[in-house]
Amino acid sequence: MTLSVQRKKIKYAVLFVLSGIFIAIDQWIKEMVYVNLSQGESVSFIPHVLSITHIHNSGAAWSLLEGKILFFVLLTMMVICVILYYLWKYIEKSNLMITSLVLILSGAVGNLIDRVKFGYVIDMLKTDFMDFPIFNVADSCLVVGVFLLFLYLMFMERQENRKE
Repeated sequence: MTLSVQRKKIKYAVLFVLSGIFIAIDQWIKEMVYVNLSQGESVSFIPHVLSITHIHNSGAAWSLLEGKILFFVLLTMMVICVILYYLWKYIEKSNLMITSLVLILSGAVGNLIDRVKFGYVIDMLKTDFMDFPIFNVADSCLVVGVFLLFLYLMFMERQENRKE
């Protein structure tokens, strides 16, 4: 086995462990909220900034496409397949791109678990200083991952293509 193949295997292992950690944190927090707060119940976490509010969301942000669970499950499974393909194909590319894909993968899997398990996603993080949809750790992974991917595509991919 060549060193390059060994390095790739190690990198894949690290990426999937990292993704597993994000998914585990998301699922653990959701379980704590599910067990300890009634649906609709809220407790202040950081006064006037962030509260923990237990809600069930059968749609996307702002409850868009509410009740379309099968649609979201199928869409998420397709997204996961695309991400796995890109991780496989571009494992040697920019660490920023790989990190963004791992975060998107983690968020997608975290919310997919809820949709399959419950038929909805457990959301709990509520910003008290502005009107914003209640979200969860998986949603945070998705948003940060998409933002990092956007940065990569806008600024770094061009530089990498020039070098090649």
